[in-house]
Amino acid sequence: MTSRRWQACLGAFAAALLSGCCVPKKVDVALQDEAIRSLSRCDSGWVLGPGEACRFLVNAGTVSTSLPLKMEAGVSYRIEVPANQSWTDWFVPADPLQGDDGNWLINLVDGKRRLPTQPWFVLGVAERRCKGDEDCAETSARPVGTDMLITAPVDAELVFFANDVPCAYWNNCGYVWVKVQRQQAVGNSSGKAGDTATEIVHPLLPSSTNTGRRSLS
Repeated sequence: MTSRRWQACLGAFAAALLSGCCVPKKVDVALQDEAIRSLSRCDSGWVLGPGEACRFLVNAGTVSTSLPLKMEAGVSYRIEVPANQSWTDWFVPADPLQGDDGNWLINLVDGKRRLPTQPWFVLGVAERRCKGDEDCAETSARPVGTDMLITAPVDAELVFFANDVPCAYWNNCGYVWVKVQRQQAVGNSSGKAGDTATEIVHPLLPSSTNTGRRSLS
């Protein structure tokens, strides 16, 4: 680890010690949005059919949470973040859509965040490519926003995270729900499902068959 990264980690650690204590809370599955609450959880190996959707949790205390699905190359998927959710940076609650502005101390290392120009604890997404089990690199990190439309090519997976300094996830608490829905039209990235959508192209995990697909009704 370089000296600059050590300085960033020490700064984040000092700010955490002065801020308080993070107390893990039970995941609240009773989402206000009935359409989200009624969905099944995404399982590893699932392949969604056209129009099908599921939900999964992103852990604030995990550096990167992988999308637990097989996604078919060339198919469009919509990622949505339900409103009225919160997770915690040490003891400070933050909305995954709006994030937190931080304080003077923690902002001494704000340039070391994974999304340096975005608020603390905004929900982010990145592409991860691995060579073997340990040699992994994440690129194209960006905030998710309310929802985004993605088209799945072949050579990487999609990971989600709370925007923080990479070495400071130990003091994070909480989870947020994320919905993923396969679009009806294969390869359609025109983004006609709402004005808040952000059109992007991400390489994701491929799948050539529908083996393991389950009904979400």
